[in-house]
Amino acid sequence: SLFAEMNLRKLGKQAKLSHVLDHPDARMAFVRHCQKEFSPQNAEFYTAVIELERLQKRHKPDKILLKAMKKSAEQETATRVNILKELADSIVDQYIRVDSECETNIQGTIREEILQMIEKG
Repeated sequence: SLFAEMNLRKLGKQAKLSHVLDHPDARMAFVRHCQKEFSPQNAEFYTAVIELERLQKRHKPDKILLKAMKKSAEQETATRVNILKELADSIVDQYIRVDSECETNIQGTIREEILQMIEKG
């Protein structure tokens, strides 16, 4: 997108991976790099985590929509939290757990911290 490109140009060397993944061409370059390094799961993992973060930041539905759905704000929040937890668990099961399908190469201490956070909920 145009915004992503302007953002990358503005940030230059200060850009973070999340900024790169926002830009379609830059994201594809990152994916190709990961494939070249025989680690496509790294690109998939980063993309999944960034999408989860975006979902966490989305605004709550307005009161009119909640009323039409016959749900309270508390019910909607509980549903949203459960969905986000399921997505986080799925990411951990696929990329973080030892011997997982697409295990990423991360430090053991970081892996343990993530697993502990998931266990605590």
